[in-house]
Amino acid sequence: MFVNKGFRDMKRKQEGFTLLELMIVIVILGILASIAIPAYTKTVERAKQGEALHWLGMVRESEVRYYQMQGAYTGAFADLDIDAPPTSTSGPNYFIYAAATSASGFTVTATRQAYRRPTGVSPTNYTISIDQAGTINRAY
Repeated sequence: MFVNKGFRDMKRKQEGFTLLELMIVIVILGILASIAIPAYTKTVERAKQGEALHWLGMVRESEVRYYQMQGAYTGAFADLDIDAPPTSTSGPNYFIYAAATSASGFTVTATRQAYRRPTGVSPTNYTISIDQAGTINRAY
């Protein structure tokens, strides 16, 4: 009987992956990463906005209580009955907060800290604000 030794050797040598197969897998992973990473970044950024909305809601409620007791709004967080939100760029917070008052109302603004901003978000106009009526404005 005739046995081809070369055929058996060839069969053994084909164990594993070829370079082409590995390159195809790397290309597919790159495509998936290019889709998933931006979507993940957007989701994380929206979650971080929860911090700003939390503080803005607390300050608004406290300003309304202050107005009912004092007859005027205040621009000083220390006058309110809550812990003051972050007003400086130091610390682990993603936003800094400022209040502006007038005789007829107030606006509290949360501004995204520049050094904690993800790539692609404008450094000059990323703010979320709330007024005495509870209207939330977002500027990106």
